Amino acid sequence: MRGILLLLVCSGLTLAQTTINGGRTVLGPFDASGAAKTSPVRVGAADPVTCDDARREMFFNTTTNTLKACTAANIWSAVGGGGGGSLPDQNGNGGKVLKTDGTSASWALSSESATIQVGACEPGGTVKGALWGSPITDGANTGCHGGLGHLARMSYSDSNPGKMAFATIILPPEYASGVQTDMVLYYTTDYKGGSPQARWSVATSCRGGNESASLSFNPASAANAPAGDDIKLYSLGFSGVDMTGCGAGEMLFVRVMRDSADAGDTMDAVSVSAISLQILYKVTH
Repeated sequence: MRGILLLLVCSGLTLAQTTINGGRTVLGPFDASGAAKTSPVRVGAADPVTCDDARREMFFNTTTNTLKACTAANIWSAVGGGGGGSLPDQNGNGGKVLKTDGTSASWALSSESATIQVGACEPGGTVKGALWGSPITDGANTGCHGGLGHLARMSYSDSNPGKMAFATIILPPEYASGVQTDMVLYYTTDYKGGSPQARWSVATSCRGGNESASLSFNPASAANAPAGDDIKLYSLGFSGVDMTGCGAGEMLFVRVMRDSADAGDTMDAVSVSAISLQILYKVTH
């Protein structure tokens, strides 16, 4: 009788859920295809501090809903969907796109640009659709380029130091603030030959709804532009332009200035002309 009872108890144990305390190594096939459900990896709200890449540990992060693998000592990487690779961590990278250099992948903001031309010229030399403006004092002059008749220009003479003009756009809703913005100025010069140069600068100010119309500009980015031939178009780059206070959907004012009083401006008594301004910025998706 005792033998029968012992057999029944042992049979019941084999059918119950079992908790394994301690390590187990499976050498043969492990078939879970008929299981009611499976939970094959650890689960938690934050990645474990340590992991063993030699054992190819895996972990599911419930905060980011990401399955991760230990790819190096104490390094968790999101498991990719194809190509045998893995996705970089998605946490904190909302709105970015995936890019690769052919070896590794990373998240990055997309780049976009906007070009603001001074305007267009009619056959008679009249500027139409001007997109740049000038202040009442110390303003650059709008006109048509004599050698490039189809291009409107803002002419900056040397006679009055500090000539300036303003180019304006509305920043798109996807504009990413707080990251580097670059600009490229396209210009011509009335000077032929030699090696003098003009001193250009760009400075920004942004205004949103119900904000004061009075403009206070950020510190300017400046660079010297060499002289060339007056029938050619040249470009001058400004890297990392200060965009403090600028946000998505706001109106961006760019002050484009020739500082002929600066020691770097050696193009005496010669006019230089701005043709267009390109703004390169980052956006989210």
